[in-house]
Amino acid sequence: MDVSSWIDERRKALWPEVHTLPWSANTEWEFRDGALRHVTDAFFSVVGVSVSRPGIRGGPVEFPIIDQPEIGLLGFVVCPSEEGPHWLLQAKSEPGSVDYVQVGPTVQATESNYKRRHGGSPTRYFDLFHDAGTPSLVDVPQSEQGSRFLAKFNRNAIRLVSERFDSTHPSWQWFDAEAVKRALRTDFLINTDSRSVMVCSPWSLLCGEHGPFCRSAAGSSAASAPPEPSDLVEALRYSYSFAPARTDGIRAQLRDEERANDLVVHRKPLEALIGWEIGDDRIFSNDESYDVEIENYSVCAPGREVERWQQPLLKVTRRHVAGLVLQAREGRLMSFLRFAREPGFGKNVQLGPSYQSDGVNPRWVEELALEQALPRVLSVRQSDEGGRFMQSISDYAIHLVDATRPLPSVDGVWVDMAELEALCRVSGLVTNEGRSAVSVLLTLV
Repeated sequence: MDVSSWIDERRKALWPEVHTLPWSANTEWEFRDGALRHVTDAFFSVVGVSVSRPGIRGGPVEFPIIDQPEIGLLGFVVCPSEEGPHWLLQAKSEPGSVDYVQVGPTVQATESNYKRRHGGSPTRYFDLFHDAGTPSLVDVPQSEQGSRFLAKFNRNAIRLVSERFDSTHPSWQWFDAEAVKRALRTDFLINTDSRSVMVCSPWSLLCGEHGPFCRSAAGSSAASAPPEPSDLVEALRYSYSFAPARTDGIRAQLRDEERANDLVVHRKPLEALIGWEIGDDRIFSNDESYDVEIENYSVCAPGREVERWQQPLLKVTRRHVAGLVLQAREGRLMSFLRFAREPGFGKNVQLGPSYQSDGVNPRWVEELALEQALPRVLSVRQSDEGGRFMQSISDYAIHLVDATRPLPSVDGVWVDMAELEALCRVSGLVTNEGRSAVSVLLTLV
């Protein structure tokens, strides 16, 4: 059975009921102290923010945002073997995901969930990530969407086991790396959190013994000359063969950007947000420039630690696109990462995808898009963060630009594939959307 067939079966078994609910009928959440909070003060809150930049006309921008200071756990259990790595996948049901059930990490749990503040059943396999006898390969905090969350991080982790154990539950199943890669190419199958952990992991866990991007040249040594860019996998392999020597310089550039970052973020009571209203079952704005609203939902989800609950979800009213621009430069294929200044990052600056329709992009990237000079070579649709967003659909794409077209290096950095892998494995350097875009590249490892 492949991953897609397995998830189709689990969707039939785990299909939830999700309905909007008036605030007055919600017994678990309340408006208090200018925010929307859980009655226990656990899980998360919805708060208001005012965002401004000195010297910019038009005054501050105000909107609701999710405040979730807890650090959740996103962890995969992986078993290396002679046949290649095997991953223990979870069929994760979330109210805001397209088709509700998608592939999640072995463990995907907020602190409130794994501490059982909901009064439900324990988080399966959680103990493996706190067992000194289970080798840790990856354990790094990484950010969530800086335009939707305030300073939210999750612990991205990989634990190695010496042999595959019986999962004993139909919502957890082992798959080899090839099956995982095929799933990464499929729309609405691998969720955001899984993609984040996979990108933060050694990319060799998704390929055979010859290493990343060696499918077309298995067993060969590094090329002595740059390949033609028309052979994308070969070009990626050659780019990956370079040592990631420039990451210290890139991190220094980010620190310079942070010193110059003049974004100012203030909290503000929800009821005081200019241009926003609190309706019977949602928080919304009549200003079409805003693409979000907060809606109230009742959820019944079979198979979850608690099967019935109520919660607000951030509903994104427009579909978004994000992409990585690739170009052969300096003799090797490189990707452009733009400097991303987002309110949820505070004064920090991270590296985002080359462009993002709900972000601020370099002018030269916008011009390429307007000229339709960004041909797609790969793309995947996904619904971002189904536990907090209601069907927030984004299209992540890879674009290859002709090497003869001169492109600048302003407002971001150009990195080869080895540098890209190294940056993704460091806490707080690459945005959530950036990692999702990179996951599309991993379908070729």
